[in-house]
Amino acid sequence: MALRVQVLYYGLLKRAAGCAGEPIELPEGSVLTDLVKALVSRHGPPMEKLLLRGGGELRAEAAVLVNGRNAVTLEGLATPLREEDKAVIVLLAPALSGGVA
Repeated sequence: MALRVQVLYYGLLKRAAGCAGEPIELPEGSVLTDLVKALVSRHGPPMEKLLLRGGGELRAEAAVLVNGRNAVTLEGLATPLREEDKAVIVLLAPALSGGVA
């Protein structure tokens, strides 16, 4: 049996996905890690580069909310997903520095 998660993208992730949001079907019992892997598989290297560091860990500037709650405050990438959950994925741009020399 599968579950369907609605994913919404913002910022650079929206461009990498080529859409503002989409439903993703995952096997029953999936966790947030499975969703991230599915997104990378579906959208390829541009999505992987934005979401993951070299060791396969979620980048610090990638924020994932599940039903409006930050996944870090839940169970991180081990957060279980349920039918019709809504995941919002945002890339928080690092602060720009510099100026006129």
